[in-house]
Amino acid sequence: MNNIDKSTKIGIVTEFVAELKSLFNSESCLKLAISNFSVFDIEGSTVQVARGFDWASDVSNDSKFDLILGDLPLAVKPNMDFEFGAHKLKIRRNWIELVKAVKLMKEGGLGIFLLEPTAFSSNEGLKVEKALNSEGFYINAIINAPQGLLLPETAITPVFIVITTKITDSIYVAELLNEVQSRNVASNYFSSLNGGDVKAGVMIPVNSFHSFHRIKIKQQIEKLETQYKEYEEYTLGELAAEINYMILL
Repeated sequence: MNNIDKSTKIGIVTEFVAELKSLFNSESCLKLAISNFSVFDIEGSTVQVARGFDWASDVSNDSKFDLILGDLPLAVKPNMDFEFGAHKLKIRRNWIELVKAVKLMKEGGLGIFLLEPTAFSSNEGLKVEKALNSEGFYINAIINAPQGLLLPETAITPVFIVITTKITDSIYVAELLNEVQSRNVASNYFSSLNGGDVKAGVMIPVNSFHSFHRIKIKQQIEKLETQYKEYEEYTLGELAAEINYMILL
């Protein structure tokens, strides 16, 4: 996918976000433009754009949004002290902006945040997730961005972390490959929240997803199909469960 131009990759992300925006009937959106990546090409009268690390000064304290898009820089050091609820955290600056942003989420809303591919797999990430959970926010999905999305700024291919106010038993995992497929990913994620079938992606138990780094869904599925042909009658989700989720890198 690296040979696809950047505007096409941005278009893939846009289709994913637009489909989720429609499915969740979003009427108010906050777009944080903190990085120089500009990965969220969503505009309109219902979209408020707040820029830079001082973005909070542009947003009313009593504002609430049903969709928050976090175009965040990656792995900003050094770590900084930050209090969230009863938790005293020392975390990356980009994660501080994520934690600040979710407090503006309406009940039933969702946030989509650009993060480094290791995301919440570190001990630091586990502490952040625990703090989020204690305040009623939950990671429901990890979506791998199109490869090379951030070129030429960086060769790192990030992930999108989807956070809502709904607690779930599993994490939905998928990869954005093209515009049509990205809409299907959004639809399947929405279905997963409501107990529906999942086809474009897999479901991973909440207590298993912390060992993720970059999950290359397409390549790993091909590996599974080669190694476990006897499970052809299984759905992908059932297959992953049967082999103890060996799609992990």
